[in-house]
Amino acid sequence: MIALLSTPTAFEFRFESVSIGTRKSPLAIKQAELIAAAIELNTLGTTTTLVPLDSEGDQNLRRDVPLAQAGVDFTTLIDAAVLERVCDVGVHSLKDVPPTSRWNPGLVIACHLPRASPLDVLVGAESLAALPPNARVGTASVRRQAQLRAARPDLELVNVRGSVGARLAQLDAGDVDALCLAAAGVARLGESAMAGRANGVLPPDVMLPGAGQGIICATCRVGADEMRLLRAADDLDAHVAAAAERSLLDAVDGLSPWTGRPPVGTLMERGSGGGWTLRGLVARPDGAEVVRVERTAAADCDPAEAAALGREAGEELVALAGADFLHH
Repeated sequence: MIALLSTPTAFEFRFESVSIGTRKSPLAIKQAELIAAAIELNTLGTTTTLVPLDSEGDQNLRRDVPLAQAGVDFTTLIDAAVLERVCDVGVHSLKDVPPTSRWNPGLVIACHLPRASPLDVLVGAESLAALPPNARVGTASVRRQAQLRAARPDLELVNVRGSVGARLAQLDAGDVDALCLAAAGVARLGESAMAGRANGVLPPDVMLPGAGQGIICATCRVGADEMRLLRAADDLDAHVAAAAERSLLDAVDGLSPWTGRPPVGTLMERGSGGGWTLRGLVARPDGAEVVRVERTAAADCDPAEAAALGREAGEELVALAGADFLHH
């Protein structure tokens, strides 16, 4: 609900209340609470309400194939709720938002919170080298599986699904020897998630993350008044990184032979001098071949320039890999 102010302030509208759609998992609720806090910080007198919703990814726990090949999606039901005005805003981990061609054109990503660690973490061992031969590693991500196979072809990869807590329970039960998880998600659950468990962050030369990993984003309807509210809380560096990484993903998405995204890793990050470096890869699911590209940009690179950089890098990946790269 909004009320028009007679005297403009930071916004032309004062938002009396904003409803926020979120998945029901503990991690998703924490992420939605961060968006709620950002909204309340950037407005006067706005109250926020969480609207917990199911997602297809939470309901479909198919484990015989990786997520991408199963066509599992974590955003569609929340996106539909925003479009149908069940809630004003939707919250996602940006890595879960589909490539642009697969996403609803009636929605816009209007806010990126400051990025947490974009990297993946191995839980159950301090490094890949510390894993014994033929160890069982749990992950349902085709991107992670491909890079793990490239680094350690001996590993047995298990399509572990469910909330982070559910996956950690499978590790503790001995169903797998280790898990590969997003470091940001584990960190947001607090120190108890790692209590007593060996772990080690996987460096990007071993495991390049998914596009937007570590960034919480908020979506709304295109042209909705909430766009202005959300953009006031948008973090520029996270937005720049997201623009580059998602443009790279969009450019490579056409290589996918299944309904989900292809095994693409990408990371846009600042170096010690302030300039940006964009890395990207596409890998065959069996890890037998990995194609990589790298680009650089000036420290003052804006989102539009970052998007162009990502598109160029993605187009180079496609040219190097070839149209049939993932069809072998």
